[in-house]
Amino acid sequence: MENELQMQTVVQETPGLQQMYIATHHWLDDMLFFDDEARFLNLLLAKYFTVLLHDEYINRIQLINDNLKRVVVHKQIIKDEVLTHQNNLNNTLKNNTPHREDFLNLEHDRLEEEIKDMHRRFKNVKSDIFRITELTLMNNKLNAHAN
Repeated sequence: MENELQMQTVVQETPGLQQMYIATHHWLDDMLFFDDEARFLNLLLAKYFTVLLHDEYINRIQLINDNLKRVVVHKQIIKDEVLTHQNNLNNTLKNNTPHREDFLNLEHDRLEEEIKDMHRRFKNVKSDIFRITELTLMNNKLNAHAN
C-alpha cells in the first residue's frame, strides 16, 4: 500500500520534474555559449588590449581579466552542480532514487539564482570591456586629431 501511494505521488509530481529537467538542458546550452563568449573576451583582452593600451589602462584591463576568470570559475562550479541536479532529476524520474520533489525544487531554485548571478556578473565584465573599448577608441581618435 505504501509503495503504491509513493508511486502515485511520483507520477503526479513528474510534470514539474520534467520541466526542471528540460530547464537544466537550456542552462547547459547557455553555458556552452558562455564558454565561447568568455574565450573570445579572453583573447580580446590578451591579444588586443594589452598591446594597444597605454599604461594607464593596464591595471583596469588586469582587473577586468581577473573578474572574467572568476566568473568562468564560478560558471564551472555551477555547471557541475547543474549536471548533478540533472542526474538527480533523471534518477527520480526513472524512480531510481527517492529524491523528494520539494528538495529538487529548492535545489532548482537555488541553481536558477546562481545562474542569474553569474549572468549578472558576466554582463558587468562585458560592460567593463565595452567601456574600456570606448575609452581606447576616444583616445585613439584624440591622438589622431592631435597629430
